Amino acid sequence: LFLFSSKDLITARAFSSISYPHLRLFNNAPVISWLHFAVYSLLGLINGGFILIVRLYLYSQEKLHQQKIQLRAVEQENQRAQLRLLQTQIDPHFLFNNLNTLYSLINQDRKMASDYLLHLSGYLRRSFEQESRPLIPLTKELSELEHYLEILKIRFSDSLEIVINEEYQDLRSQIPPLSLAELIDNAVKHNNFDAKYPLFVIITVFSDKVEVKNNRNKSNTDNSNGVGLENLSKCIKLLTNKSLVITESPEEYSVKVPLTNRKAAKAV
Repeated sequence: LFLFSSKDLITARAFSSISYPHLRLFNNAPVISWLHFAVYSLLGLINGGFILIVRLYLYSQEKLHQQKIQLRAVEQENQRAQLRLLQTQIDPHFLFNNLNTLYSLINQDRKMASDYLLHLSGYLRRSFEQESRPLIPLTKELSELEHYLEILKIRFSDSLEIVINEEYQDLRSQIPPLSLAELIDNAVKHNNFDAKYPLFVIITVFSDKVEVKNNRNKSNTDNSNGVGLENLSKCIKLLTNKSLVITESPEEYSVKVPLTNRKAAKAV
């Protein structure tokens, strides 16, 4: 409470024709006008109301923040489920193509079929070890690809030539597992080639992407529905929010796979 002298009260009455009752706090204490008491009480109520509004606002913002966190968690779980579904579609698709090749080799050359099965089982075993990881280091993918190239040598001999240019390689770069093998398999499925007219596949590593490019001699008996490439594209989109870049002409076909790292990758 603010205390005022009798002189202050006389001045206040001079500006008003209304008489105000007085409140004496103690026997010797100055008298306080009810008007002043009401004004300061009102100010106290306004101040308390303002504080209450601020607290309610902060509380609502905190609740909104918590709801956003929960929504983000649900979205991430949905993305993980979609990614697992896509990966379970890619792996059998890749396996199906190679089992068809193995079946053909059994009728042609049992020794070659045995070597093919040995390399294929070793490659798939190492690949399935990475199944729980949506992304693996590019160095790991290239290392595993060497095993797959041994399979292709048995399968196509001099009809297929693959060159890997990896002058630039960032150890932090990551890529979905089986990506490069899937793209090579895509080139093999969609083209006619033999020892006289071989298929050339060139894999080039850039700072932010990997390009898989091949010459074209489109197969007339191509019955592929493009599931492998479509699923790979969806995986890339889910993990990096980027897209495959496909460029094609009558002579060449190119697919650029964006690279990412742990910090840039989406939390899936």
